[in-house]
Amino acid sequence: MPLHGIPTIITTDRGTQFTSELFQNYMNSLKITSNIAVTSHQQSNGLAETKNKQIERYLRLYIDQNTEWPQLLLIGEYVMNSTPTSALDHKSPFEMDLSYIPRSPATILFPTHSGAQDNAAIDITEKLERLTTAARHAHKATFQRLKDNYDRHHRDIEFNVGDAVLVRTPLLKSHPDAANHGQRRKFLSEFTGPFTIAAKSDNGVNYTLEMPQSYKGHSDFHVSQLRLLKSLPPDAITAPQPEVGFKVYKDGSQLVEIDAIVDHKPRKTGFLLLCRHTPTTKHPDGECVYYSASSLRQTARDLLLAYACEKSLPALVAPKDRHLVTPPQTT
Repeated sequence: MPLHGIPTIITTDRGTQFTSELFQNYMNSLKITSNIAVTSHQQSNGLAETKNKQIERYLRLYIDQNTEWPQLLLIGEYVMNSTPTSALDHKSPFEMDLSYIPRSPATILFPTHSGAQDNAAIDITEKLERLTTAARHAHKATFQRLKDNYDRHHRDIEFNVGDAVLVRTPLLKSHPDAANHGQRRKFLSEFTGPFTIAAKSDNGVNYTLEMPQSYKGHSDFHVSQLRLLKSLPPDAITAPQPEVGFKVYKDGSQLVEIDAIVDHKPRKTGFLLLCRHTPTTKHPDGECVYYSASSLRQTARDLLLAYACEKSLPALVAPKDRHLVTPPQTT
């Protein structure tokens, strides 16, 4: 504010310090529009991300050429602010802000004059000019590389309200799908769903999805994080399985078939084991439910014993069976 006054728009990430009611009320009192970036989408704050990449490139450049690179950061800042860019109609940030480009440090510190010049001053001047030239080339190459990469991979995609879409799994940490629950992170499927599109905004760039109550995150997603369900190949999704006829007891309860034990977690007394049921029409991949280890000792003794051997956890099985728990054989 002391240098440029009160801004009209501020773009931030979704940190609690920016989404808090106190901060938003402060923005409203100053008539500042608060734009909150989309989760896990760098392009929603592309200018800041691009500048960060440029700074990283400058740092690598200085580290390669001079061990005292921190002292040269001001040169990099000057070059960035004095270099024309296509985004500013081939004007530099200095020109847009000050209407002129200030003289470079080299022309101020080491002005050209008639007569003999000190050799040390000449060497420093040449080094500054060399660094300035290299930084300008790096600046230009960075912009061109980013533009080429975006043009090469960009494809306009737009969904409609009511479409069923899949969402990138890493964005849904609090709501994993049943087929992947308990698997290691690298083995998770790339997309999870389907979810229904409830609304779209920003000319089809961002979409609001109908999320289940168990999901705790934001319901707005960028178009790049979504995939249309029907666009996947036929074999990418497990085909529906025929309904399994569960045995029904007199009290109305059903016999549930367990196919596998996929994970476990300790509790104050004993363990809870995540079990995958036999696939049904409602749950084609098998519903995953937690059961206590004690309840499985009678109903799924063999599965429990095999899992205890695999994980080397004799405490899972009944005391009489613990001598059967042996570590898995390694080859």
